[in-house]
Amino acid sequence: MFGTIRTFSKHHGFDVNYVSQIGSPAEVIATMAKGDKFDLIVMGSHGHGALAGLLMGSVATKVLALSKTPVLLVR
Repeated sequence: MFGTIRTFSKHHGFDVNYVSQIGSPAEVIATMAKGDKFDLIVMGSHGHGALAGLLMGSVATKVLALSKTPVLLVR
């Protein structure tokens, strides 16, 4: 129905800022959340399973470990 998160956000009237950064994704997300005093981090999860998640690691798992900001994982 919606091509991108930008289209979805605009359609629903969300006031969203988009930021592009260079670096380790998990570290950048956790640092930005702390510095900008985010209330919540919302992230998607591919659902690889527990074993695959342990072996490969994931950005979501690393953000959970690094951030003191609550994280909502959407599957």
